[in-house]
Amino acid sequence: MLIERHGFDFNLFVDRNMRKVCAVLRRGSIKNDSEFRVLADFSSDTIHDRMIVDLADGLLASYQTSKRASEDSDLLRIAKQMAALSPLVSLIDSQAAEEILAAAGKFHTENSESVHWWTALRSAETIHYGDDVAAWENILSQKIGEMDGNSLFVAITDDEQGPWPVLRLADKLILVELIQSLHYFEYMAFQEDGRRLLFDTHHNTIVFFSAHTL
Repeated sequence: MLIERHGFDFNLFVDRNMRKVCAVLRRGSIKNDSEFRVLADFSSDTIHDRMIVDLADGLLASYQTSKRASEDSDLLRIAKQMAALSPLVSLIDSQAAEEILAAAGKFHTENSESVHWWTALRSAETIHYGDDVAAWENILSQKIGEMDGNSLFVAITDDEQGPWPVLRLADKLILVELIQSLHYFEYMAFQEDGRRLLFDTHHNTIVFFSAHTL
């Protein structure tokens, strides 16, 4: 049918793909998604030599790993969306973010590796706002106002294991507006010395911790 319609047959496709496979194997790396698909098809065919297939599988795994590393995580995408909303918001580089979180964690508990920091806080105040948006806005605004200074750090946690991206808000009062502009996610906000922390949790509660009260 292909010969009748186009003047070539299926063997041409096979030959082309095998040339691509050989080129990738000789090079020892996959350049793009097209090469990945061709090599994946080759690897899934049981007629090929096992040693060559193992080599192909190794290249496929390396390509997937490098591609995942180059893509933004869901948390980082949220952070970048927030940073794009206002010139008063800046995304902290990953190394500095780790240092900032570690500094804040020293006021918290020994279990700063926990996904849910608020479950291990000492003397924390928990306020349930439920589905009441107005209550959430009032509580959040009040607790932000209790934090020292005009600026604020925000870590995007969203119920995931770290590393968590950290943003700096030059004006802490814009946090409510920023959160309202995005799809709901979990986060923690804290003043620059880390002594006061606020968590907006998936239980529709705001958990507030102040090291000043200890």
